[in-house]
Amino acid sequence: MRSAATGGANANHPMAVIKYDDLETSDRYIAIPHKNDLDLGRNLALRLVEQQLPAYYGRVVGHFRRKGAYTRFKHCSCFSLRFRR
Repeated sequence: MRSAATGGANANHPMAVIKYDDLETSDRYIAIPHKNDLDLGRNLALRLVEQQLPAYYGRVVGHFRRKGAYTRFKHCSCFSLRFRR
């Protein structure tokens, strides 16, 4: 199936991008910021640790000095102890 709404792509495909003619002029839509615009990176992680787990701050800073920081950060034992419910 081909669709003009998606530029010829299958409109039923989960990754289909639907183009709306009134996207820029209508008030029916809201803009969702890109994840990079939300400052969700290293600085946010370090602020969280500094505020909630200050004793682990040095350890977490060490995680961010090498590749794979977010994996180590997510699996840090300090979080499983503090935030487990």
